[in-house]
Amino acid sequence: MPGLKGLESKMSTSQPETAIFATDTERAMRKKIDNAFTGGRATVEERRKLGANPYICSGFAYYKYLFAPEDSYFAEVERTCKSGERLCGDCKAELAGHVATFLKGHQERRERAEDRLDEFMVRD
Repeated sequence: MPGLKGLESKMSTSQPETAIFATDTERAMRKKIDNAFTGGRATVEERRKLGANPYICSGFAYYKYLFAPEDSYFAEVERTCKSGERLCGDCKAELAGHVATFLKGHQERRERAEDRLDEFMVRD
């Protein structure tokens, strides 16, 4: 996909404030998404008129690789972004909802599994 090269510099584990971790609180995750780089424009007016470039947007990469449950959903995110129908703030709020659902489920399963860690540990 064009423009995704170098995306790792926009959300990276080497910069913890820019990467979403499985242990993040919902508040921390939402703050990171709110501050994430997008392919939007300087103003809402420009965004509505010219659309955005989803291929340089870190949020769009999350949709592409993790949170687009089906091709038609992903295609709609891409189309509405490029056309200017979808604003970056709205997209970030929607994405944060997807991530919050994932994190909640993951963190609950992780907590339940803590009592079983010894079963999977390799010891000398």
